[in-house]
Amino acid sequence: MECCMSTWCTTLLTDLYIFLGQLLSPEKLHQHFETAITSWPFALMIIAIVFRTQIAHLISTMRRLSYKDASRELSASWEEDLQNLEIIKQKTETSKTPPSPQSTHELDRLMELSKISKRSAIIEAWLSVETAAKELATTPDEGARPLTSPLAVERELWRRELISPGEREMLARLRNLRNQASHMKDFDIEDEDAAAYIDTALSLAAQLHRLKEKQ
Repeated sequence: MECCMSTWCTTLLTDLYIFLGQLLSPEKLHQHFETAITSWPFALMIIAIVFRTQIAHLISTMRRLSYKDASRELSASWEEDLQNLEIIKQKTETSKTPPSPQSTHELDRLMELSKISKRSAIIEAWLSVETAAKELATTPDEGARPLTSPLAVERELWRRELISPGEREMLARLRNLRNQASHMKDFDIEDEDAAAYIDTALSLAAQLHRLKEKQ
């Protein structure tokens, strides 16, 4: 009996050894690898079809969360920049320039536009600054180099000492914020921040017009 049991165990171990040898042979491993490679795309396709609704919902949720995080970061950045702008403004003649009827009308118009599109209102507010700055920098000298960009205008005003350091800083900061509003795909800020930008931009434009009148 013991002899038969020993023979049976030996046979079983031998068969198991042969099976494992075949399973782990290079040829078999290569076959398993090829099967895995060819079956994975099909398996992924089946998973995508079966769980397409859940996957779409997950992607949508991730996009919303990413958008909210980006919006919060943008709002925080704008709030900080606008606070710094207000501090700079109070140290310049810009804060002492009384608003003209024209600038008051423009302020009301842009505030209404901001309710529809903050991006458009901010871009138009910056255009008021850009126009006033270019008029101040322009000279009747026919040989003068044309000013083709807001940065070139800013440098020319500074070179000729037509603006103060604070006014130059305001120009640069307003331009940078305008660039964000113009180029960011999902641009959105608080109503108060848009209003602060418009007010600051028009105040600086009025100051630049006043400097032009003094020339």
